[in-house]
Amino acid sequence: MIRNAETFTKLYSEVAKDLYRLALYFLKNKEDAEDIVGEAVLDAYRQIESLREESLFKNWIIKILTNKCKMKLKDYALCKENPSENIVELSDERAKREIHRDEFNRMELKELLMELENEERFIICLSVFEGYKGDEIAELLGLKPATVRSKKQRALAKLANIIKE
Repeated sequence: MIRNAETFTKLYSEVAKDLYRLALYFLKNKEDAEDIVGEAVLDAYRQIESLREESLFKNWIIKILTNKCKMKLKDYALCKENPSENIVELSDERAKREIHRDEFNRMELKELLMELENEERFIICLSVFEGYKGDEIAELLGLKPATVRSKKQRALAKLANIIKE
């Protein structure tokens, strides 16, 4: 069991970049990703006594983060935020076009991923973007590895069908 702030800080520093990168993949917004990671870390620190082994810290805090991301994605769906509000005014027209194209590609990918169920989206993001193995994802989501594999295959098939349309 982790009993002091120093140990928590050490363990957190080992996974901080992974947490941020994962939140950014899910939320596609730098500020929201930073906020959600901060909330997840605060929750983890408050609940640290429930963690029995230091070796489980990474999976445990990622599970907290994924739950926070799920809630934030639900907020996105309710608010229908307009990502174009975040475009910075630039004097260079070519740079503006590049930003618009990148934003369009991100929005397209985000829209494609939003066609999936939450659990399917998390499985795809964890496996494809973060490189997690099926058994690691299964442990994080509380599923059997075979279930994760079949959900991943179904999700990829759904995405392929959507792209074909």
